[in-house]
Amino acid sequence: MIISITYIQLKSPWKFFKLANYARFILKQLKSDPNCKGYKQRGIWKDHYTMSKWENEAEMLSFVRSGAHAKAMKISRDIAAELKFKRLTQEEFPSWKEAKQLIHAH
Repeated sequence: MIISITYIQLKSPWKFFKLANYARFILKQLKSDPNCKGYKQRGIWKDHYTMSKWENEAEMLSFVRSGAHAKAMKISRDIAAELKFKRLTQEEFPSWKEAKQLIHAH
């Protein structure tokens, strides 16, 4: 399994509304994608995290490059001060504590 971890630091708290608008369409896309084996999200103030689980990298990249997610990527520079991505090869999601440590390492 591929676990994808994403961190988005918003430019300001006011950008949350734009993020939330795009996120609801991305969640709809995730829920309808039979290749997504699970997802989690967490965020507060300007720091937002997601984790998703995929059978393989090709399925994950297909999702990333299509639909609502592709549209959101086009506006990410407008809302995000920082974006980070991490991929893990493992069966289960890490804890949020571990995921945050992994994505902020280095």
